[in-house]
Amino acid sequence: MKSSKRQLHRWRALGLIPLMLLTISCQSVPGPLASPDEPHGVLVAAAPPAGLQPIAIAYIDDRKVGGKSAYWVKPGMRRIQSRLLSGDFAKTLKSSGETGQKQGELMLEVEAGYRYLLVGEVTARREWRVFVLKKEPLKAAPATKE
Repeated sequence: MKSSKRQLHRWRALGLIPLMLLTISCQSVPGPLASPDEPHGVLVAAAPPAGLQPIAIAYIDDRKVGGKSAYWVKPGMRRIQSRLLSGDFAKTLKSSGETGQKQGELMLEVEAGYRYLLVGEVTARREWRVFVLKKEPLKAAPATKE
């Protein structure tokens, strides 16, 4: 009886090692999102002008994001996947059940110090695309007097 308890304890302990290694390796993989103290660009799901569609950013480099309208992103080539939020074409997609398959995708070279305003557009073929409406420099912090 004692040896079976000891064996069970040993197997539990050995089972934790791969889990710990997996956790450590996942933490060391760099993601696309940046912190404010490192170089970054900003992706913004912008309020579109008339004739264009609002979007939500769903994935950046195959990493699910959501709930925000702006993301600080590390410089480099980024794959942005988004979905339409409203409009007649978005309603058509929702009613047909195709919203999951109809994500807009954009490959974008993000530069540090720039903001990218992203919007959607319905094309002539009743499809849609996401694109950069405007690229603008980020405002520098005001200089402090010493």
